[in-house]
Amino acid sequence: MVSKLEYNFPIGYYEFHEHPNINYQFNRLITNGGNFEEIKEVATKIKDFDDWKRELVPLGDKALAESRLLNAAMYYRAAEFFVSPNDPDKHALYEKFIDLIFKVYEDLPQLKV
Repeated sequence: MVSKLEYNFPIGYYEFHEHPNINYQFNRLITNGGNFEEIKEVATKIKDFDDWKRELVPLGDKALAESRLLNAAMYYRAAEFFVSPNDPDKHALYEKFIDLIFKVYEDLPQLKV
């Protein structure tokens, strides 16, 4: 079964990473649909912005394979956030996010086109 709107917002601000901007983005991610434990683990693998996409795309792939659509959507969106406009994956990551987020919220009449 696909998990759609099962989400509890975390409370507080967490120290996931020593770099202030990366830490802020991780906190945004858990507020917007990332899994706390997955973020905590992946944060240890990211040293700088070059590591960001390399670590977050597989996290999105894993969540998608497990039918955790909100997690997957937000991981792809986060991965795309720091990608250069010239990166050939930028558009595809954004499109994955859009496709998944519309599936997650497909029952909301406000999103009907």
